[in-house]
Amino acid sequence: MYKLATAALAVALGISLSAIPAMSADDNKTLKDKAVDAKDTVKEKTSEAWDKTKETTSEAWDKAKEKTVEAKDKIKAKVSGDKKESAEDQAEAARKAEGKDTASR
Repeated sequence: MYKLATAALAVALGISLSAIPAMSADDNKTLKDKAVDAKDTVKEKTSEAWDKTKETTSEAWDKAKEKTVEAKDKIKAKVSGDKKESAEDQAEAARKAEGKDTASR
């Protein structure tokens, strides 16, 4: 009987001693400290999200500008009848001349 009581007391003491540091570590932070930590975390995440958004927007803008310039040059070349046609355009013109339009396939 005494062995069982001693073992139960040892287990209870061990559990209480292991839980004390965990409880006291959380109590050291005041509500103000927790609010400051939460504010800093939100600020960091917002800053990261904003940077990512700016980067993505910048990439999309650059890509759109490149495509616009390419389209403008292509249209300008077709309208002015530029002699420097691409091989693709020349092949398409040859097919049309033979009567084998690529759209009818």
